Amino acid sequence: MRALVCVQNLDERSQIRPFLSTLTDSIVMVNSHEELMQHLKAPRAFELLVLDDAFDSKSPDGETLNPGPSVVEVLQEIQAGFTNSPDAAILCLLRSAKLHNDPGTLSVFVDSRPEDRQQTYAELGATLFLEKPYTIEVLKKHLSELVKSAQSPPQWLTILKQLRLLYAAKRYPDAINILDKLAAAGLEKQHMGFPLLRARCLSQMGSEYLSSSIKVLETLREQFPSSLSIRMLLLESHLKLGHLDEAFKEQLGIFATQKTAFNFERTLQLMDDIHARLKASSEAADPRPNAEDEIVASAHHVLEVLFKDPRPYSKKLRPKIFELLFSKIESPDNWLALVKIVTDSNDIIEFTAPLLKNALIRLENGSPNDNAETASAIHDGHLLLLSAIPDEPASLELVSQTLLDSGDFPKLESIFQKAEAAGAKSLEFHTSLARYMLKIGNLKHASDVLHKAVRIKADDIRVVELRHAWQREYDLLNNKTSA
Repeated sequence: MRALVCVQNLDERSQIRPFLSTLTDSIVMVNSHEELMQHLKAPRAFELLVLDDAFDSKSPDGETLNPGPSVVEVLQEIQAGFTNSPDAAILCLLRSAKLHNDPGTLSVFVDSRPEDRQQTYAELGATLFLEKPYTIEVLKKHLSELVKSAQSPPQWLTILKQLRLLYAAKRYPDAINILDKLAAAGLEKQHMGFPLLRARCLSQMGSEYLSSSIKVLETLREQFPSSLSIRMLLLESHLKLGHLDEAFKEQLGIFATQKTAFNFERTLQLMDDIHARLKASSEAADPRPNAEDEIVASAHHVLEVLFKDPRPYSKKLRPKIFELLFSKIESPDNWLALVKIVTDSNDIIEFTAPLLKNALIRLENGSPNDNAETASAIHDGHLLLLSAIPDEPASLELVSQTLLDSGDFPKLESIFQKAEAAGAKSLEFHTSLARYMLKIGNLKHASDVLHKAVRIKADDIRVVELRHAWQREYDLLNNKTSA
């Protein structure tokens, strides 16, 4: 009997290996889920599997999501038949829940309750669980039970595995007939794997059975409201029926429950797919929601889920949402929405500066300048852009004029100082600085700056107007002096 063990803690590894070696023919220890999947997909099957979900924990700085695969995704691969060990007896070691101390935050990266994780793992085929911390005696007891479970599985598990073989062979009606008999005998309720399999079979038997599959799942969800497996099957059925709102709601729930890079990418892909479907339907005069409006709304929902945790956790994810929106939207209203949500993510401007710059250009080209909401968003966007690119010409010109009009000279001086330190040499920098110097009456500095602007482009309308303004101020000053 072969065992495959993936645990994080070195002490646990040293406890598990010697004892399990006395019960099995061979044991393979791996250090990561990547190694684990490599072994599970190797030709020779494993009968025992020990999974430590501490590998799903995130780094203390919160910078990255777990790249995967997580325990859930490993179990999904096994259940779906993508490994060569579909009948392995599985023991999951459950890490203790850890909560963030930040006020007002709710994290499910590290810290869903062990009870919730146990339910999810059970849905996907795990049969034994051990919550940390535990003694060596308790560990040995569970390892012994794991071996016994592999040698003599309970009746319900044997039947469930036989039904899964029928499902894998696409013998869906045969599986449904057996499930009907189990239901009549009151055995189907022994494990939620049975109704889940019923729903999976129905969903594969044709579109006329999809509503029946959804009904089974909705009934089951009343008993298991946080089930990932139920959400995944509902997502699949809703997509087949074209129920796009319901499908996205299920995928968002999956991501909110299991925040992995894999589920994030699936969420983005679904947003893209729904956008394509809605766009195609609008071109066919199908009265469906606007494709652009829907993908922007979906982005807001994803951000709401991400912002339930401290922002550092999503620093590398949010730019991907913005990039998807940038590639899909065309209307001025939605350019405005994009500029707003990118500006709101001011903690990642080092990643999003190029995108924000291009979004501002499109917004300015497509929106009326007299709209107060748009003007405010454009100002805020350019102000944020200057924090990443202090010498950005268009941003310097627009922000300096706004601050000049409002009389916020201290902030304006700070912006000019940072721009100069960054080596600003653009015409926009010099004309904006000259305009400010004229405003505060520093004609000498204004003259020096204007000379630099003249060398860049003497016939530029801004340069010409500023030279005339300087001359007026100079003449006015001399006339007062003469008088």
